[in-house]
Amino acid sequence: MLTLMRREWKSILLYVIIFFFFTIMNARTASENSFSLSSYKVALVDEQQDEDSEALYNYLAQHHKVEKVELDPITAKEHAYLGRYDAILYAKEDGVQALASPYSARGFSVISDTDNYLRYKEVVSTEEELNQLMNIDVPVHFEVAEVDTDYKVTWTKYFFLYSGYIILAVGILVVGHTIIDMSKEEIYLRTKISPVSSVRLYAETLLALLVALVLFILFITLGGSVVLKTSIINAGTIKFLPGVILMGISGMALATLVASAFKSKVVVGAVSSVLSLVLSFISGIFVPAELLPNSILAVGKLFPLYYYVQYLDKQRIFDLAMIVLFILVYLLLGIFVTRERRKAH
Repeated sequence: MLTLMRREWKSILLYVIIFFFFTIMNARTASENSFSLSSYKVALVDEQQDEDSEALYNYLAQHHKVEKVELDPITAKEHAYLGRYDAILYAKEDGVQALASPYSARGFSVISDTDNYLRYKEVVSTEEELNQLMNIDVPVHFEVAEVDTDYKVTWTKYFFLYSGYIILAVGILVVGHTIIDMSKEEIYLRTKISPVSSVRLYAETLLALLVALVLFILFITLGGSVVLKTSIINAGTIKFLPGVILMGISGMALATLVASAFKSKVVVGAVSSVLSLVLSFISGIFVPAELLPNSILAVGKLFPLYYYVQYLDKQRIFDLAMIVLFILVYLLLGIFVTRERRKAH
């Protein structure tokens, strides 16, 4: 196994570099707690029709796609729930009211943006000179946890999120090549005359793969601790490990299926690089799941990586069970394909 990993060190190194690049970029963004405006679809129901509502429309139009519409309350709720608009704003005489779907974070971004603007307008309406306004003492209260556990969990959660990509890619590459090497004619004939039983041989091979998986997980967690300057394994992140290990086993099972079906290292390499990258996009690793269309998510649900992402977010037993189900399906399909190929010969 170590010889095989040494032979494929260039591919593995490339995956590791990509993995740490995305981890560092996203972890730093999360830790800085920065917010940048994004363009969303907003409906403005202008019941006031005065200068203030027009100023609000012009401000929102600088950042978002704003439409002035007339909506009754029932239709407005329907539009918000179905995501036809990320947020619906009512400019009324007593102020601005907002409506957004509780299942989307986009609407809350629009509402937060609108709220900041209205607060700013309220402050400048005091007719203070700008230089005086900037010198006003405003009490600001920051709630900081005594132990910065949440901060570390946020960083390491991104780390484990991107671990799904690297474990899947490297697992398919290494395990797929191992299966192909083990199925070569000369090795297959040697195992047939060996005094070691086939059951023991395959059990020891499986144990070697599991040991390699654990060693690789330890390697990337140690590397992550060095790069992120915080312990990856701690009280807040130990709950992620069952999902990480099962994700690694599912990658091994998928590699077994691909190697059994095609018997080609070129195909295994292509699946390792292309499939793992595509699944990372449609499962919520590189792009948050709430920003993906339902049609894309429907495809992502056909692979265990989607449920791995969901488990990191919610720690549900259901998601672990789904990963186990995929492992069984891949293994059974791999056994079936292997038997059919032997029958054909």
